[in-house]
Amino acid sequence: MLVISSAAKSQSSAPKREMRGVWIATIADLDWPSSNRISSGEQQAELKSMIDSLKLMGFNAIFFQVRSECDAMYKSKIEPWSYWLTGVQGEAPHPFFDPLETAIEEAHKNGMELHAWFNPFRAVNNLSKSYHEAFNHITKTHPDWIITYGNIKLLNPGLPQVRKYVVSVIMDVVRRYDIDGVHLDDYFYPYPNGRYRINDNGAFRKYPNGFSKTQKDDWRRNNINQFIEMLHDSISAVKPFLKFGVSPFGIWKSGEPEGVTGLSSYNQLYADALYWLSHKIIDYVAPQLYWSFGGKQDYGKLLNWWASNTDGRDLYSGQAAYKINNFGADEILNQIRADRKNEKVQGSIFFRARDGILDNPDGILDSLHSGLYRYPALIPVMSWKNMIQPNPPTSLTYLVSNDKGYVELNWKSPKKKDGEKYYRYAVYECKHYPISAKELDAKNLVDVVGDNKIILDNFSAAQYYYAVTALDRNWNESAMSNVVSVATPYYLSFERGNPFNIRYFQNYFNPFDSIMTVNYSVKKNVSTLVDVYNQFGKKIFSIGGVFASRKNSVDLNLNQLASGVYFIRIISASTTYYGKIFLSAKFISLSRK
Repeated sequence: MLVISSAAKSQSSAPKREMRGVWIATIADLDWPSSNRISSGEQQAELKSMIDSLKLMGFNAIFFQVRSECDAMYKSKIEPWSYWLTGVQGEAPHPFFDPLETAIEEAHKNGMELHAWFNPFRAVNNLSKSYHEAFNHITKTHPDWIITYGNIKLLNPGLPQVRKYVVSVIMDVVRRYDIDGVHLDDYFYPYPNGRYRINDNGAFRKYPNGFSKTQKDDWRRNNINQFIEMLHDSISAVKPFLKFGVSPFGIWKSGEPEGVTGLSSYNQLYADALYWLSHKIIDYVAPQLYWSFGGKQDYGKLLNWWASNTDGRDLYSGQAAYKINNFGADEILNQIRADRKNEKVQGSIFFRARDGILDNPDGILDSLHSGLYRYPALIPVMSWKNMIQPNPPTSLTYLVSNDKGYVELNWKSPKKKDGEKYYRYAVYECKHYPISAKELDAKNLVDVVGDNKIILDNFSAAQYYYAVTALDRNWNESAMSNVVSVATPYYLSFERGNPFNIRYFQNYFNPFDSIMTVNYSVKKNVSTLVDVYNQFGKKIFSIGGVFASRKNSVDLNLNQLASGVYFIRIISASTTYYGKIFLSAKFISLSRK
C-alpha cells in the first residue's frame, strides 16, 4: 500500500485537474518488459514497480501498449501472444499472468487511469529482424489482407473486412477488460519512403466508395475516417463512459501553422485529425509534439495551433521525454508551463516510461516531483459524457497504529447512481474546521486512491482535518464525506461548553460487539465533530459533518481498543461536550463527566 506523507503544504500554482499521462511501449522491449527472456514473475514485478513508481512521481494515467504487430499483450482468442512477451509469438507466459489485467489492477489500485494502446494496422514491424509468426497470425490466416512496404507488413485499410476485423479485436478488449480508454497511435498508412509505393490499387478498384482515380489520397483518408467512426460508434454502444483518443503525428499539414514545415499527417499518413475532432468521433487528441521551442517544428506554435482546432474536445500534448538528453529537462518543464497557460490544453502524455522518465535523464524526475508535479491532480472531466455528480463517501474514520507510527483513514463507498461504479477517491488534508468546498483544491489534495483506505504518516505537531470525495468514471467529483481530525498526541483540556445546545441519548451496541453507537441531537444544522480519546489524551477516533437538527447517531468502531476508560468530545458550533466511555468485554456506556 502506498504511504503518503501528511506534512503541511504550501500554496501551489499546480492545477487541480490535469492529464499527466505516460506511454508504456511494449514493442521491442522498449519500456516493458525489459526482456522477453526473463521469467514471467520478474516481468510481472517489473510492471507493478513501473506503475507504482510513475504514481509516486505524480502521473495519473497509463497508456499501455497491448497490440503492436497484430499480436496481444493479453489473453486473446483472436490474435497470438506477443513475441515481445515470451520470445515466441503465440506462446503464453509461464507461469501464466495477463499483462493487461495486471496493468489495470495496478493502475486502479493507485487511482490512475489505464488506456489500452493499439497499433491498428501494423502486422510486422521489421522484416529484416523478424521472427516466426504464429500459425494464427493475420499474415498466415489472411495474406490477402497484407501490404508489404519496405521492411514492414501492414493490414490494408482500404479493405472493409480489414477495418471490421481491427474493430472486432479492439472491441474484444473493451468488452472483457475494465480499461478506462482506447488509444490509437499514429501508424495508419506507413511513414513514406521514396523507394516504395503503397500497393493498394486492387482495394481501390474493388471498393472505390465513389472516389475517382484522381482522388486516391482522399479515398485513403476516407478509409481511416470510416475506421475511426466505426470504432467510436462501437465503443459508445457498449461502454459509453470509455474514452477514445488518437495520437497523430504532430504536424497536421506542413505550413500550418505558418512557419512550421515537416512531414504532413494529412497528406502523407492520410490521417485527418481535424475531421475526427469536428465530427466528434474522438474524445481527445494527443499530437506528438516531439520538438523544442523554436525552429521549423516549434513546440509553442504547434501547441497553440492544435489548441485552436480541437472543436471542444480534449487536447493532451505528446511530449518527447526520450529526447531529454538532447535538449534538456528544462525544455520539458517549460513545455508543461506553456500547456498550463493555454486554457484549451488539458495536460500531456510523455513518451516514454523508461527511456525519458524512470531513467531520470537530466534529473527530470526530481524536477517534476519537487516542482510541477509536487501535488497530485485529478483528470479533467469530459463535458459531453456523464456529468451527474456522484454521491459522497460515508463513515470516514481513522485508526492510529501506535507501534507502527501511522494513521489509516477508512471510509465506505457511496451508493451507486445509474449503475455507476465508484472506485477512485480524492483525499484532502486541511488545517481548519469546518472545511469549505473552496478548500478542496490542489494544495490540499493528499492523493487519489482506488481503495477505501489510505495510510498517512510523518505527522507534524499541527492538527489536520481530513475529508474524502468520490470520483466516477468521468472524474465527476462528489461532495465531501464527513470530516475527521488527526493530530500528534496531546492531553485534553476539559473545557465545558453550553450543555443545553446539544442533547444526548443512551448509546447502545450494534449487532457487532466491537461497534458502539452514540445518539445525540442538535438544535439547528451545524457542523458537528465527534472525537474519542484514550485516558492519556491521545485521539483515537474522529468523525464529523453537518448534521440536521434532529436525532443523529455515530458508530464508533472500537474493535482494536483495549478495555478501559475513554473520553468522548462532541463539538457543535460553539458548544463542547465531554463524556466517558467505559469499554470492557461485556459493557459500554456513555455518561456525563
